[in-house]
Amino acid sequence: MNENIVKEKYTLVCWLINRFDTSRSSISNRAAIVLSADAILLTANVLAIQQIIRFYELFSCSERIFMLIAILMVLVFLFISLITATVTIANVWKSSMQIFDKDISQRERLFYHPSATFLSYLHYDDFKNDFLAATEEQYLNYALTEYYTVIKTHHIRYKRLRLAIKCAVYSLCSFILLLIIILAHIFWLIIQ
Repeated sequence: MNENIVKEKYTLVCWLINRFDTSRSSISNRAAIVLSADAILLTANVLAIQQIIRFYELFSCSERIFMLIAILMVLVFLFISLITATVTIANVWKSSMQIFDKDISQRERLFYHPSATFLSYLHYDDFKNDFLAATEEQYLNYALTEYYTVIKTHHIRYKRLRLAIKCAVYSLCSFILLLIIILAHIFWLIIQ
């Protein structure tokens, strides 16, 4: 391949990797927001449960059953959202190590993927010699392999983020249902 074309493609791939790095941090930031919302919802749910326990005798059997179902729905969806959002933020490297195609060796990921580079070299001199001896075409190949990895990990993290958001919304809807049951009971007590 022409040396100028290799340099241009290499520059483009490096730019694309940097671009996806900002997308990855954006997903982490959004997952952190989901975790914050989950924490607020969990606190509100705990306060509602305390009030339900405090006034348990005032609720009819059917109201208790509906409230129990709503509480369980809130907690299940909230738990899934918390776990998924946390994994979206924290489990990046493990997931990137698991998604490689079998035809991509660890050596093809050198210098651009810290874990692959670390696992490939026991001594600095070996690392230095390979780094200095690599051709521009090899660097392009390393960069392309990392870019492929970045694309796949981004897709996985984005799907996890979407699941966390959906579960947070379902949890919020279940909490609103719980509040409607409680408020309907209070309204019923007032008009009697």
